[in-house]
Amino acid sequence: MLQQIITTFKNSGINTQDVNGRRLDLDISNLEGAWLNKESQSHIYIKIINNKIIAPYSYGSNSQLNAVYYDWQKVGDNWLHAI
Repeated sequence: MLQQIITTFKNSGINTQDVNGRRLDLDISNLEGAWLNKESQSHIYIKIINNKIIAPYSYGSNSQLNAVYYDWQKVGDNWLHAI
């Protein structure tokens, strides 16, 4: 689910410059928050800490934690998971 969110943002065509023409890092500023996959009823809560993503994830409901995405960091224009 996290990879889908990141891919959607990268391909969204959202303007990535502010009014002064400075490049905005929308991946960081807009990824944070609560996300819902309506089809599967899965929930993910994304937070950026020290330029790395941490994201608790609940599959099929919002009542039980199933996994936590962590150590995703931005390398160039891509978010990668450290192995």
